[in-house]
Amino acid sequence: MVSLKGSLWALLQYDVSEEIRLEDVRRLLGVQPPGRGPEFRGPSHRDLVDEKLNTAGELYQAMAGEFHQARAFLLEAMVVAILIIELVFLFRGKS
Repeated sequence: MVSLKGSLWALLQYDVSEEIRLEDVRRLLGVQPPGRGPEFRGPSHRDLVDEKLNTAGELYQAMAGEFHQARAFLLEAMVVAILIIELVFLFRGKS
């Protein structure tokens, strides 16, 4: 046999809360249902997503540009190194 642990008071509250019919209580008390609050007036979800995508795109473009600049610098440095090596061999007479 499985023994249950818990509060009889919580079980009773749960049973009572299931049986309450809010529409009937409101009608008996003469109370109107609560109105909805003001609508959210901030930027829409789609606007926020578009803004984040634009930011990510700009960041990617900047990073790609820096990568290409680094590649170009490395290529130029290699050309200069080869030119210096050729000049050394040229002036030593080993061409």
